Amino acid sequence: MNNTSKYHKIVLIFLIIIFLFVFSYSQITQPNYPYIIVTPSSPIANKDSVKLQIILGTASNSCMAPTFSNEKAVIQQSPLAVYPPQYIVTVSYKTIPVPPDKICPMIYAPINYGPVFDLGILSCGTYNIIDSDKSVGSFNISCESSNSNTGSVTWKNATFTISTDKYIYYLTDSLLVSYSIINKSNSNITFGPFSGNCEYDLVISVKGGPEIYRESSDNSLCLRNQVYVTVPSLGTITKSYPKFGYPSGIETFVALLDSIELTLSNQLRGAQYDSSRASVDIKIKRYPPSYIATPHLQKDNLSIQVINFNKLVIFSQSKEKTNIYVFAPNGKILSESCFSKILDIGNNIIYINKYIKNKGIYLLQVKTKSFEKTFKIVIN
Repeated sequence: MNNTSKYHKIVLIFLIIIFLFVFSYSQITQPNYPYIIVTPSSPIANKDSVKLQIILGTASNSCMAPTFSNEKAVIQQSPLAVYPPQYIVTVSYKTIPVPPDKICPMIYAPINYGPVFDLGILSCGTYNIIDSDKSVGSFNISCESSNSNTGSVTWKNATFTISTDKYIYYLTDSLLVSYSIINKSNSNITFGPFSGNCEYDLVISVKGGPEIYRESSDNSLCLRNQVYVTVPSLGTITKSYPKFGYPSGIETFVALLDSIELTLSNQLRGAQYDSSRASVDIKIKRYPPSYIATPHLQKDNLSIQVINFNKLVIFSQSKEKTNIYVFAPNGKILSESCFSKILDIGNNIIYINKYIKNKGIYLLQVKTKSFEKTFKIVIN
């Protein structure tokens, strides 16, 4: 045997030893498949776009890994009336195996492989992943309000910031807005005088379009006394608005366009304080395609009972205007079936099939100033 042959044998034996060592090590440390990876690792509800990867295995290098196509994910909310809500994410995909005749380099550069799903922006809750009727993992999105959707301006040594609890809202949601002033100077800053209860002004506009609500003209409850807004040195004051509904006509916009973007602006009241105006954008959307809602806000002065699926009994302790919105299961608002009533004290009987002419499954939202509930109803 010549020296060249001996050298080749030695190299071959050395490579086999390395391969066996790496293979044995990889078998010992191999995780249990499948498992999931969520990006970002701690997504923020109604803000971050979420990606999900189901890890099916590890290949010795990228050339040896199968690829995937037709990745789809269907998200459905569980009908269980629990909080935080539960969701089922059913995935499907096509696996494209490595061709048996494909030549790959003998390089150990391990890579995890598996299909990737772009889930988009999600609501808070627990998401259970189902692949081929088997659970492969779950992840949570916190329901804690983070006021992460913000816009700020700086003026006169102060920062003015408007915040909403999320960026994307649905028709059953209410807006939650706050406005803060941070004093960055070493002395107090005073603004005013203002009429009592009218220190701030909130304006809502269609993004890039007309103004549709202004607190100073649509909801003026100013008092006669004069007040000042004083922000202490290096301090912060915050104006927090109670949750409130959308300006009139938003439901129609959403029904026609599927969604609408609004610009919310807040400032100290008066033209001389226009420089304190901070703005932030939000989007109003229809229900998700599989949305089955649970009550958002409920008080004891109103209760709802469904009898034989066609008759709605609403018990009220006071006269109150009630708006009833009707949605198809895919979230489309059925404006021709929506109606309003002034409730009498006591039981109010409403025959739903008077307003909904076709048989089927619908979502009903019952909404007053102090009550909001959305539920599924079957018309037969």
